[in-house]
Amino acid sequence: MPRIVKKTKDPVIRMLKPGMCEANCTVANCPRGMQPILEFAPAECNMNWKPRAGFLKIAKALEGLLDDPDVVDLLKQMGVLRKKNCLTCRLIAKKTRENPDKMKGMCRAKWHELKAKLEEVGCVECGCNDSMTVEHTNPKEKRRNKKGKPVCLSDHTKWSVLGGTVAMQAEYDKPSVVPMCMNCQLMQPTHTAMKPKLDPKDLPDGKQGKNATEEEVAAHSKKYHLTQRRAKQAYVAPKKLAIGQCAECEFRVVPRGDAFTPGVTGYPHAFQWAHRSELDKEDGVAKIVNSAKSFATAKPLLDKEMARSRMLCQCCGKTETDKRKGAPGPSEEGN
Repeated sequence: MPRIVKKTKDPVIRMLKPGMCEANCTVANCPRGMQPILEFAPAECNMNWKPRAGFLKIAKALEGLLDDPDVVDLLKQMGVLRKKNCLTCRLIAKKTRENPDKMKGMCRAKWHELKAKLEEVGCVECGCNDSMTVEHTNPKEKRRNKKGKPVCLSDHTKWSVLGGTVAMQAEYDKPSVVPMCMNCQLMQPTHTAMKPKLDPKDLPDGKQGKNATEEEVAAHSKKYHLTQRRAKQAYVAPKKLAIGQCAECEFRVVPRGDAFTPGVTGYPHAFQWAHRSELDKEDGVAKIVNSAKSFATAKPLLDKEMARSRMLCQCCGKTETDKRKGAPGPSEEGN
């Protein structure tokens, strides 16, 4: 029989009276109909603090308004920030994902079990047990999905279709898999950041315009974007070197090419820019660097976001990110 796909509902939001809005859940089989708008507020977590704050500000602004011209614009903004599914449906989906009797829940529990073992053993390079992961000393042995892409052991959601907990344990037991903290993993020769970089000067120039072939246009685009990304990286790395050390621990940054000591020093790519408040964050520095934006466009954006941030090593950055799930940090900009 052909598979029956349930179509989702179109999102609707409307205002009943001042301070009272309602919206619908887009899940096809949700029986709850129109519900109070707060049921669609973004969740309290480190990725949603800013949209949640914006959503609640709009809800506050709608109090006392009904026929005001601003209502239409505010409802449109709220429609962008609201979650498509109601809180009940989202909690049901979360409970299903974490159900230890279901495959995805079993894989999630298995990863937490393996992570506890990693923390007990500690990093093979520096001995610490913070922000632990696994390193494949032989990347060719790393498990891959049907598309041939490597799958991290920590990405437990993907292992439900790759053999489940048995496959996860088999991956963990491979001789080439060793426990390692995130700082040391980024400094391994197998890591992408440590491999030789392609120089844009070695690439063909390519062409643009109506007379250019597809191959020439693609070559021009590749060289241009790589050149801009290298310029952004060359701008950010000295900023890290000038700061010199993680704001939370004694892990120090050294220039690329210098000798480094595991657990003591690392290259600039082993450090990140961590916003002091998630409420003030507009974009991630790494995301801007890897975007298609030119260096000229990206420079003021990079300056803005770095000024809002502290420099942390990857281990401390991961620890802070985990803490931010419960609190966004106080805003310095009134957000």
